Amino acid sequence: MIVHVLACDYDGTIADGGRVTEETAAVLARVRESGRKLFLVTGRMLDDLKSVCPDVDRMFDLVVAENGGLLYIPERREVRRLGDAPEPALVEALQRRGVPFDVGACIIATLAMYSEGALAAIREAGVERSLVFNKGSLMLLPGGVTKGTGLAVALDVSHLSPRNLAGVGDAENDHAFLS
Repeated sequence: MIVHVLACDYDGTIADGGRVTEETAAVLARVRESGRKLFLVTGRMLDDLKSVCPDVDRMFDLVVAENGGLLYIPERREVRRLGDAPEPALVEALQRRGVPFDVGACIIATLAMYSEGALAAIREAGVERSLVFNKGSLMLLPGGVTKGTGLAVALDVSHLSPRNLAGVGDAENDHAFLS
């Protein structure tokens, strides 16, 4: 197998405590210097990612954020939403239930302990959202959006084949892009 692209998760894979060490950054730089593409595939929202990893634009060729809901092309600073925006009715239903959450371009993020309230809010709002658990977190994603679907768009944009992809991740939400 000839590897043209390395796709990696952020938290727990290349970052510890939200930060990439200098040693890891140097290894990732060597991957890119070898002529390979480096894709980041993360559940984080883009603004949050940029705050914990200010070198994201320099480090990665493409970023799949929001668990597949957002594609970011650092070279052009272009952002593409890959799923529906959070529905106002769902946001209101979550608020009524006292579920704390953050809203991204596609994702609604909360903690796993609020899964029952989140599911009830989805039912009340009558929307299609998938619940994705990840290390104590819970992501509410548009139907059909995963890290795998986001990575497929990234590969298509780059004119690269999944046959020439190596991936690494460490949590349940990574299964979709690793498969």
